[in-house]
Amino acid sequence: MMVRVSEQRSLAQRKADVLAALSLTTSSASRTARNLVAVGTARLALGSPQDVIVVDAVLVGSSPVARGRGAAG
Repeated sequence: MMVRVSEQRSLAQRKADVLAALSLTTSSASRTARNLVAVGTARLALGSPQDVIVVDAVLVGSSPVARGRGAAG
């Protein structure tokens, strides 16, 4: 099986793409949220294995989000 590798983006383009798409939202009751609050750091991997971006993040704060129309639960 052949895997087609897309044309690689420049470092600047990869960073811009990730920052444009980055938003971390999760339920405060989730394991992810509890771990993030307890440890204060997170590591995110985005993209395909051939063109991955790894983001090391530090929690600087959190805020509740009001439930809007169409929200689950």
